Amino acid sequence: MGMLFFMFNFSLVTAASTYPLLSCSSTTCEKEVEDLAGFSIALENNPSTGYQWSLAYDTAFLKLDSSNSVSLCPSTSTSGGITQMTVGCGQTTTYNFSALKVGKVQITATYKSPSGVTSQTKYYNITINLSPVNGVCGSSNESSFSSIPTTNLCSYGTASSLSGSGPWSWSCAGLNGGTTASCSAKLISISCVKENQSIPVTPVGLTQSCCSGLTLCPASTGVNGSRGTCKSSCNVVTPNTCTDSDGGKNYYVKGTIESCGTKSVDFCVSPTLGADSRVIKYYCSGFSCDSSKGEYGVASVEYSCPNGCNDGKCYYQKISNISGNKTSYVTGEKIDLKIEGATIDGVAAKDDGWNVQYYTYNTNDSNNYLKEYISSNNYNGVYSNKYWNASFTAPQAPGNYFTEINLYCSQENSKCWNLLGKDYNLEYKQKIYYSVSDNNALVFPTPDKPLNQMTREELLKFLLKIIQVLLNEKI
Repeated sequence: MGMLFFMFNFSLVTAASTYPLLSCSSTTCEKEVEDLAGFSIALENNPSTGYQWSLAYDTAFLKLDSSNSVSLCPSTSTSGGITQMTVGCGQTTTYNFSALKVGKVQITATYKSPSGVTSQTKYYNITINLSPVNGVCGSSNESSFSSIPTTNLCSYGTASSLSGSGPWSWSCAGLNGGTTASCSAKLISISCVKENQSIPVTPVGLTQSCCSGLTLCPASTGVNGSRGTCKSSCNVVTPNTCTDSDGGKNYYVKGTIESCGTKSVDFCVSPTLGADSRVIKYYCSGFSCDSSKGEYGVASVEYSCPNGCNDGKCYYQKISNISGNKTSYVTGEKIDLKIEGATIDGVAAKDDGWNVQYYTYNTNDSNNYLKEYISSNNYNGVYSNKYWNASFTAPQAPGNYFTEINLYCSQENSKCWNLLGKDYNLEYKQKIYYSVSDNNALVFPTPDKPLNQMTREELLKFLLKIIQVLLNEKI
């Protein structure tokens, strides 16, 4: 936590503050700031006495942008175009702050003499919040589809899973306590279009498809309003313009190919971490479109991802090793982890834009991480000498827990950002499991996997660990 102290003694009058003023008439004030907005506090002082205000606060949450002073007495004279304040007159000094992140922070204002004697102290307890954002249905809401919709479900909020087999329904959950929107879409039936008949580009055409055994042949150049004609075969060969969003065979960026009126999107085969996962990468190939021969100007290649695959792209980074962890702790015990991050071409260093965050969960509630680390910023790893260090205490309540460690590219215009693209948002996640018991309770080891899945040798080693605990306790 970075605490910053400032001593202030102003005598010149500067421009008035445009920040909202947090008024406070008592020595301890509770204030809320919404959406990382700016705010100001005002303190009276008298420079002629030698007393000055000293401000202390956490610079991770607040930034002092400026300050200005206004005399409490009228000016007495003007010399050379400069207004002079009355000697010995008091003034009000306004301090203008910007909120940097969500959380709670205290500003301690101390009025001291040059010899260090404190005249008064004021405390501003600031809570920085985010305003609620209501869930809003996306463009798929109240639309019709021939199959279950998967995109444009929510404009704002988090989409739930879809229910029904047509019509479908889902919800968009609001953020920060916002309301939830209910959404739905209709199922459209597809009608059969016979040979030599066309399918229009109008909404009616979305409900039509060529009958069995027929192929939709693209409309000839200059034919407007038609998606094509249903025929037994298409013999027309048209020039092709192929576009590839990732510029070719870039296995670490998810690409989309548009060619011959078709769209192909890169995808993972058995998405997982490790070298067994693969990505199917599409790229432009050929310069003509001939559906009768199955030519659409697109080819694909299957590539093995060294670190795993997710969302149509390979992981560029991985967590290669975690040391310092144990299978059991007592409440309040210090946990020190040493995390080694690696990339395809080296170390996942902070200077290259990489970051490590870690969150601890109770195994009975894997959707909500523990909040006891947030105030001290313990969810960010500290990078030093090619390693990320995570230091925190074991949870206060006994039980079974796991800590999830995430390695990801976090900084704009950094090496990883420029190399992988601004949409590279894959988090390489790895979990460590452990148990936490009371200080006075026996601490037994936690198995790495279910007992019925252990080999005989693994089971014997685990039982020996339990016997060792009992022997140490003289049981």
